[in-house]
Amino acid sequence: MTICKNFYSRHLPGFLILLTCAIIAAGCSKQEISGNPPVSEPGSSLGSSPSPVSGAPVKVQAEQAGANTAETVVPGRYLISNYSPSNAGVAEITASPEDPGRYHLSVSVVRGYSHHIGSMESDFVWDGELGRFRLTDEEYEDVDLEFAENSLTVDYEGEGFGGANAEPKGTYYLSNTGAEDAPFLTGLFDLTGLQEAYRHGLSDVYSYELDEEMLLLLVRSRDNEDRSEIAEERLALYDGSSRSLEALGEASEPHMTSNRELLLSLGADEHLIYQVLYKTYNDRLLSLEMGKFDEGRPGFHDTDDYRLSEQEAFYIATGVEGTTRFESNARDENDIGSIFIAEVDSVNEETLTVRFYELVRDGEGEEHIVNTDRLEVNRASGRVD
Repeated sequence: MTICKNFYSRHLPGFLILLTCAIIAAGCSKQEISGNPPVSEPGSSLGSSPSPVSGAPVKVQAEQAGANTAETVVPGRYLISNYSPSNAGVAEITASPEDPGRYHLSVSVVRGYSHHIGSMESDFVWDGELGRFRLTDEEYEDVDLEFAENSLTVDYEGEGFGGANAEPKGTYYLSNTGAEDAPFLTGLFDLTGLQEAYRHGLSDVYSYELDEEMLLLLVRSRDNEDRSEIAEERLALYDGSSRSLEALGEASEPHMTSNRELLLSLGADEHLIYQVLYKTYNDRLLSLEMGKFDEGRPGFHDTDDYRLSEQEAFYIATGVEGTTRFESNARDENDIGSIFIAEVDSVNEETLTVRFYELVRDGEGEEHIVNTDRLEVNRASGRVD
């Protein structure tokens, strides 16, 4: 008994220290493994990540798959480059509120006046065994998804999910993440000086590929009161090779000449420059032409000699269809304030001019006119000069 007592008295403290260290080491090891598990389908043996909040980035690390980089899934709305009514490609990603690590992908592509359509819709999860994201619908088992801080790339062999020139494969660029701006959008908005009032879902980003690495970004902010109205537009440049952003200034009327020269120096052609700097008018023209094509009516798609009607030209300038005059009464119950008016001021074979002005009545009952703008629409091209 004395021998045993002496043995324990000499060796027990050291043994306890070793045991404590072993327990701590085991705990640390377990924490490192489970701290950033790969996203997997719920119920699988790969583990799961915390349920993401829509719009918030969720880092997905593929450690068990042997990868040494982290993929980032950003729920939100993504658009293809050069997005327009005749080139409409949208990818929507939403995070499942019930199943951690599960996301839903919805892709729709409509191209050309013939409305060639492509689409894809499925949940997707991180598959640690495959080392990639896997769409859970068997129809899309060979589809690859790749994420970057501002883009989603959908890729697969061959065709099968779209009509002529409307396969939903390709790169979609981050445009809007709703109430919670993703880090990329926050950085872009900070850099361009976007006001807080235009953030959190009120601004859309349109991307235009200048080359393999360089993107021209157009930030369009909607009015708080009238969401259909564009309050302001800003330009930026994104270099994919260095992941850097550069602010290019406002895309407003006083800066059109300098912006055009700047975009030319960056390699943009005149067609792209008009798409970007006059997007509202260009989109209206495309919508008008597509509508006429659907109805079998003549348009620019038929002949180079076509001329816009007065109502068509007025629509391109104002967004108001079927008329050549429009007014909006913003006066109060005492008839004080402004009536906003847009009307055709002059027209000839080649050009239609729209005048924008206000009839202002002050507190003393006197009324006067305030001219606000004039726009010329080229009836031979549909462009606003």
